[in-house]
Amino acid sequence: MQVSRSETKQALGYAPYEIIDYTVSTAGAYYIVVKKLRSTMTNVRLSLFSLDADLGIQTASSSLAQPADCANVMAVGATDLSDAEYFSSEGPTTDNRAKPDVAAPDRVQTSLTSLFAGTSASAPYVSGGLALLIAQNPTLSLGQIKFLLTSSAKDVNTPRI
Repeated sequence: MQVSRSETKQALGYAPYEIIDYTVSTAGAYYIVVKKLRSTMTNVRLSLFSLDADLGIQTASSSLAQPADCANVMAVGATDLSDAEYFSSEGPTTDNRAKPDVAAPDRVQTSLTSLFAGTSASAPYVSGGLALLIAQNPTLSLGQIKFLLTSSAKDVNTPRI
């Protein structure tokens, strides 16, 4: 039984990219089938991400999704101050660049929540730091900002391959 499909035409010169959103209604085994139709493009690596379902094999390495894997995006990971959080995606990217660029604390308390975990809790720390850096020197380039943040950060990541 087919539960979802995509027939989006891919743009020439770009790596294929698809999003399929499906909520499982009954427990069981589900399979993904990928077919290459009418294409002379060489085969490319398949990266599969799920935010909800257990796909059986979890790989932290190369688990970044767009836009975090983009070259001109500063990706923020989550840390509990002693190591990267188990759920925080990490690189390398599919073209072997190191990511995330920085990590910040999560599991914080806000005026609206009793406990807030994840990169959505970590990113405001980095954004706030970036805002202060740029306010002090508005001519900083992305490369300079990355250097300032990463050269002064404490490394708490234990690689999980």
